[in-house]
Amino acid sequence: MIGMAGSWPLCAQDGQSDQAHYSGYTDTHFINLLNCLQNIKGKFLLSSYPEKSLMQYREECSVNKLGEERGWRSKDMKQIVSVTGKREETKHKIECLTWNYPIPSGQISLIGDLDAAEYENEEIEEEF
Repeated sequence: MIGMAGSWPLCAQDGQSDQAHYSGYTDTHFINLLNCLQNIKGKFLLSSYPEKSLMQYREECSVNKLGEERGWRSKDMKQIVSVTGKREETKHKIECLTWNYPIPSGQISLIGDLDAAEYENEEIEEEF
């Protein structure tokens, strides 16, 4: 399995971004990654932020189009941005998890109790 936590640091919910140690990672790099994942023979789990290109690939590679064995599943979760003490209001971001393998029923999951109807291509509430 390929783990890719935080693989898309460029986009931020407020339109601003601090790439930090990911400096130089471009849209082209991200699309190349999605192309690779679309054709990968093994399993993957991608953690990212909402991006139009990711949402398009999710639709293109969905279980409905590629079948149960190869189709992409997804879950988008609203997360609280870590608190630094400098902000009075709570700020949130959307984390997008995308993977290409079925999770056996009854298996413990880090992203909650999942069944096929719950995680297949869930929609996020926020516009891009």
